[in-house]
Amino acid sequence: MTDDLFKDNSQDPEIDEDKDYYTELVGEGRRFRDNQALAKGKVFADHQVKLLEQKLDELRSDYAELDTNYKARAKLEELIDQLSTQQQSSSSEHQKANDVQVQQPEFDPKKVEDLIANQIKAHELSKKQEANVKFVSDKLKEQFGEKSQTVLKQQIESMGLTEDFVRDLARNHPQVLLKTLGFGAPAQQDLFQAPPRSVQRSDPFVPNTQKQRTWSYYQELKKKDPKTYYDPKTTVQMDKDSQSLGQAFFDS
Repeated sequence: MTDDLFKDNSQDPEIDEDKDYYTELVGEGRRFRDNQALAKGKVFADHQVKLLEQKLDELRSDYAELDTNYKARAKLEELIDQLSTQQQSSSSEHQKANDVQVQQPEFDPKKVEDLIANQIKAHELSKKQEANVKFVSDKLKEQFGEKSQTVLKQQIESMGLTEDFVRDLARNHPQVLLKTLGFGAPAQQDLFQAPPRSVQRSDPFVPNTQKQRTWSYYQELKKKDPKTYYDPKTTVQMDKDSQSLGQAFFDS
């Protein structure tokens, strides 16, 4: 199977130590009007980093639970295979001891049909997985160009994931991988513009009480309604709530 998710075709960006970034970013007509705007941007950025770190911790916990369940299932299947093999061996020895002649196994057309069907399914799965990997690769190149491989590696390293885990998601759950890594989302026009106070919220999960939507509120939503929790609209609303509440958002 062709897997080019981790081929690096670009150079990492470099920081020019001699460049005057303050003059380039702060001033009339530049990204930050004055020092106050620059400070506000720094506070916003720190807040976003903290929110991202908590969400990444949550993802790591979920992935660890899935991995544990997967390994437990594999061990159970291995034990069942061993018991089945032992039972067949015991039955065969008992039959030989009681029969004078060893009978040849009968031909079972159903087993042949099942074998052929399984081979076809395996081939179709392989083709689908190749198409999924190409889909993810194309999406990354569409968004990041020649630097897509570098961006991907930096993202999975920051989340503490492994390349094998990401490859498995790309083969079997491409959309889940893109949403997990935060790729494919539309770019925001102004990261430092506060939302208008007069605009009413349009999120689908407004609570029935006046309870503030903090980190613990979203964790409760995840338990009760995972589909709504993982909806992209919920992620956007969570970001807005964290900006509105500030440090009070992280209540757990």
